[in-house]
Amino acid sequence: DGIYVRKNGVWEPHRTLNAQLAKFSPNIRDLLWRANGDLWVATSRDLVVFHRDLESGGARLTLPAGITQPNALLARGSDVWVGASGGIAVFDGALWRTIAPDAGLPGNNIYALALAPDDSVWVGGSSGVGHAEALEFSETDATVHGKWKLKDYNPQKPADTLEAEEPTTL
Repeated sequence: DGIYVRKNGVWEPHRTLNAQLAKFSPNIRDLLWRANGDLWVATSRDLVVFHRDLESGGARLTLPAGITQPNALLARGSDVWVGASGGIAVFDGALWRTIAPDAGLPGNNIYALALAPDDSVWVGGSSGVGHAEALEFSETDATVHGKWKLKDYNPQKPADTLEAEEPTTL
C-alpha cells in the first residue's frame, strides 16, 4: 500500500510520503503534481495535498457536501477537478464548485477525467463517458454554464455506430 518510487531498477516505498499518508487512507486512487510543486493525492476516503515540502505533511481538504470518495484528479488551468462519488468538485484555490450527476454527468460515480487538446473535459463515469465543451463557472455562485455531450457505450455496437444524446445545457 502507498506510493512507490523506482530507484536503481527496483520499486521501493516512498518512506516520507507513506509515513504522512498513514494518517489518511493508504489506498491511492490518483496523483496530481501541480506546477507549483504541490502534490494532490486522492485516496479511497480522503483528498490530501502536500504543499511543496513533502516532509511537512499533507493537509486533508474537505470536499463539498455530497462529494465523497475521490477517484480522479485533473488540472485545468489554475483549477483542480476532482471526480468522485456524487459528481465532480472543482477547486479554484479558494472556492469549491460542484457538478452534480443530475446536471448531465455520466453517472453518480466519476472514475476518470481527461483534458483534451482543445481544453474540453472528458469524463468517465458509472454510466458511460461524457464530454464537456466550453464549461464556465459563474463568478457569483457555484453554477456551471456550458454543454455536456453524453456518449453512450454499448459493447454490443461497433464504435462507429454509437450515437450521442442531445447536449444538455447546465
